[in-house]
Amino acid sequence: GKDGKPAQPVAERIKELEGRLEEAENAPKNDPDTKAKLDALSRKIDNLKDEAVEAARVEAAKVGGGKVSAEDLAKAMAEEQAKNAPTKNLNEALDRLEISQGEKEQVKQSIIDAKKQILETLEVPTADGRNLAEELIDTMIKIQNGDAKQSDAMTIFAEIAAQKVPGDIEGRTYMDAINAIKATNKEDIGRILTEKDQAKLTKAHEDWTDFEVGDGDPWGELYMERVQKYNETHPAKDD
Repeated sequence: GKDGKPAQPVAERIKELEGRLEEAENAPKNDPDTKAKLDALSRKIDNLKDEAVEAARVEAAKVGGGKVSAEDLAKAMAEEQAKNAPTKNLNEALDRLEISQGEKEQVKQSIIDAKKQILETLEVPTADGRNLAEELIDTMIKIQNGDAKQSDAMTIFAEIAAQKVPGDIEGRTYMDAINAIKATNKEDIGRILTEKDQAKLTKAHEDWTDFEVGDGDPWGELYMERVQKYNETHPAKDD
């Protein structure tokens, strides 16, 4: 977008507007503004659909040398949307960028390093000696097994936002320290990627340190350790 934010994929924008249209249609009808809002939303959706078709038609024309069949158009539209679809899989996201294999490895390593720093920050014991990284992972495992609620994880996130990191020279909270790591990671990757490729990466997933990197993910190792510990203390229930 013009304000520096990446443009939202067309398919996503259509879906979002259709959701708003549905909400508006279910709203009380006696509001004189409602009809005008509905009409405006409908027009927006139609314009977006035209935009998507046009982008797909251009792509199909490149391939087919001018003539475009309905089948080619549908295929090109699907490809256009797939290219812009959000994904947390880093390898998938990197395949959309115009970079070398070496640069892909650099980006991946930069994200792994940032993940490691975030994990190390959360492993700094709190003033009362707790390990928030382990607590967070343990809570996630419990939620998956029905032993905890989503709100329990939110409680830990609230503590991460409020508690100060003992010994931090700048007196930051855990969240402030993590956000600083994320900002540095963006700068590091910004030195590897063009602005266009950075926008594509953001379109895939906004929080780069949250990409799934596969092997070498320090959070993955901690997760496996904690699952093992959970299984030792929670024997499988016999049905």
